[in-house]
Amino acid sequence: MQQDKTKLKMSTSEVQLNTVNKDNNERISRLKQSYTLFIQEIKNAITSKMYIVFALILLLPMVITLISFALSQYPRYLNEVNIQYFLNGPYYLLRFSTDGAINTFRGLFSSAMGISIGFSFDDFGFATIFYLNIPMIAVVTVIVCGMIAGDREKGTLAIYASKPIYRTQLVLIRYLAFALISFLLTALVYFCMYFVYAFSIFGAIDLIIPGIVETIDIPINLTIVTWFFILATGSISILISSLLNRAVLAGVVSLIILMVLSILTNILIFVVGAVAEPLKYINLPSITRGLLYEYLLGYIFWDTIFNMVIDFGYQSVFLSMLVGQIIDARLGLTVLIILMILPLIAACLITERREIH
Repeated sequence: MQQDKTKLKMSTSEVQLNTVNKDNNERISRLKQSYTLFIQEIKNAITSKMYIVFALILLLPMVITLISFALSQYPRYLNEVNIQYFLNGPYYLLRFSTDGAINTFRGLFSSAMGISIGFSFDDFGFATIFYLNIPMIAVVTVIVCGMIAGDREKGTLAIYASKPIYRTQLVLIRYLAFALISFLLTALVYFCMYFVYAFSIFGAIDLIIPGIVETIDIPINLTIVTWFFILATGSISILISSLLNRAVLAGVVSLIILMVLSILTNILIFVVGAVAEPLKYINLPSITRGLLYEYLLGYIFWDTIFNMVIDFGYQSVFLSMLVGQIIDARLGLTVLIILMILPLIAACLITERREIH
């Protein structure tokens, strides 16, 4: 009798061990499959026409900006920074401060990127206007809209669903591949432009190390904010893609929704005024521009706002438009992250449920 109990316990332990081993093997199999699919997605993206167009569109504003800098901006930018450096020269020699030259560079480079304040548009760049507005929304929508709806339309989603991998993993793998590529391209663009400006200007006045140390946050913030904007746009688009069965329809619907959020809210804020201002927190371009005003320009931005109020009064149309773009940085960043995460989670849940049935 005791032997039978011992055998039964051993059999139960073996079953439990086999179950655990089976679960572990399945988990390892899913991880391997996820890794394989992720690498495959990266390889497909590198050779994909849409991603090539995406890369070219990202690089185009950079090329135009650098050409403009080489042909016309460099002498004037160097002169302005050099004047401030000369005025602060005695303080620098006494190891006090070079804030004048560094803050002048910060303002000029931000303006060259499209983050400008005041009424001077002489060197107002279009990089961030391009990257943080309708053109980028359209490009991202075209890339993302077919991730789920396209496979469902072609019938290939069922093939993926038959593999030892959750449909949620499939959505996340494709989204992560898109996120990685977009981050690398965005960082490449902004850091290339920054280092060309920084080395050519700070190098000419022998201020490279302190200049870069004090302003390296500019390309970092530009990269992160622009990348978050791209990811939020992609999350909303992939949510629409998970709901529909046709890639083209998903792209059109996504583009309409994002354009309405971007354009209609600005119109309402301009027409209605302060009553409609909370709507700017569902406007992706407004959120990202507001974050860059705060993180790139800091006190320079608020000092300019104060001077504009003194010079033009509170009723100035241009001042009202600019103030309408001011956001609380913490709230804006929180909303932006929510717009990145929640639609993606919803897309995963919808895809998992739809493909099971």
